[in-house]
Amino acid sequence: MTYRKIVKLGRSTLVVSLPKKWVELNRVKWHDDVFLMVQADGSIAIYPEASRRGESREITLSIEPKDEDLLHRKVIACYLSGYSSVRLVSTQIFTVGQRQIIRELCQKLYMRIMDASAKEIRIESLVELSKVPLDTGIRRMHAITLGMCKDSMKALVESDKNLANAVISIDDEVDNFSLLLLRLTRSVSYNIVLANQLGLQLVDCFDYQTVVQNIEHIADCAVAIARSVLLMEGGIDQFSSSRVEPLIRLGHEAYAVCDGRLSLFFSAEVKAANEVLELKASAGRSLQEMVKTISSYEEKNPLRFFVLYTVMSSLLRMTELGGDIAESAINRSIIKLGEGTQARQSLDQR
Repeated sequence: MTYRKIVKLGRSTLVVSLPKKWVELNRVKWHDDVFLMVQADGSIAIYPEASRRGESREITLSIEPKDEDLLHRKVIACYLSGYSSVRLVSTQIFTVGQRQIIRELCQKLYMRIMDASAKEIRIESLVELSKVPLDTGIRRMHAITLGMCKDSMKALVESDKNLANAVISIDDEVDNFSLLLLRLTRSVSYNIVLANQLGLQLVDCFDYQTVVQNIEHIADCAVAIARSVLLMEGGIDQFSSSRVEPLIRLGHEAYAVCDGRLSLFFSAEVKAANEVLELKASAGRSLQEMVKTISSYEEKNPLRFFVLYTVMSSLLRMTELGGDIAESAINRSIIKLGEGTQARQSLDQR
């Protein structure tokens, strides 16, 4: 931390000098403009004019001819790291498969190919992160995921393979939301201007990332149940009622944990969030009892055993993830309580 003395300039103007290291780091020169922003705690943040405008971040990647899987991972890593422009340079010539991967990634990540040649492709993001509605995006992602959970259980009960395939296909939409929102929250962690534009603090980013990742994992659980439906040959009727009824009940419990929990995260209601955690514990005990009652007949049939256990473990995982969101809500409530206490103390001191 650097200390500076306030100097009076003229009759009423107060002036403070800028630290030399900060000036050199941000390449600020005589007559340059800087951007001042008042923070929530009353402090003032100073940014170079270039930061206020939002400089474009670019990166160049070297791509090998056979690195199709690695190409996919590299581009997504650049996207999540907040790069607005990615220049891909092949050591030889881009293969047909590589070009197809790049086109699919552009569609998935809301990017566009700006320049292309045999050995070089440049793609740019089309999204202005400061205009992405974070809360609305999370709520929409959550709504789609809840629909997947409901439809996957319906497909299971009714042995509806068409509905199961529909659930699997919708998972791409959740993944797209997840990547966009994670890019946004990760960018906030190193872009203080963007954080102020969105009204976020660094600690908020960790909570939002947790919620986004948990919602994505809940959607993955719904997909796992849907895939189990596709594996079943005789439908759920092949299991006894003593197996089906507890399974459906566990499905209702898992859905109850996930349904509406996001509102608790935004409202930070401690009591309601704690009730979710109790329901999560109850669902865990239900699964343990169901595992104990798996008959020897099912154990001798690997496919039936796999389907039954996959569905049960997926439902339990849903309740755990919903419970994690409830825990995040409690954590946020404590932070808000602390902020409120600090604000009252500040007013009292004044």
